Amino acid sequence: MKLKKELRFEDVRRICIDNNLYTNGTNEEYNELMEFVEEIGNITDYRLLLIGRNILNHSITDYSLDTIITLLNSKLLITVDYK
Repeated sequence: MKLKKELRFEDVRRICIDNNLYTNGTNEEYNELMEFVEEIGNITDYRLLLIGRNILNHSITDYSLDTIITLLNSKLLITVDYK
């Protein structure tokens, strides 16, 4: 049995909009984030950290990386693979 964690880019986008994040990135950088999130299947802790750092690096915010990771973590879709 194995847990699979997924994150949809639409959820990442909504987090950014709702929290005024990713306000200091270009369209190209935003599209690269979108492609990265859409292409990865299983979200590992390291991948979640990469996404959070990307958002933080392209934001003018008082949010910490911990806060952004918590927001992302709240949107994870977790399924169980019984194989």
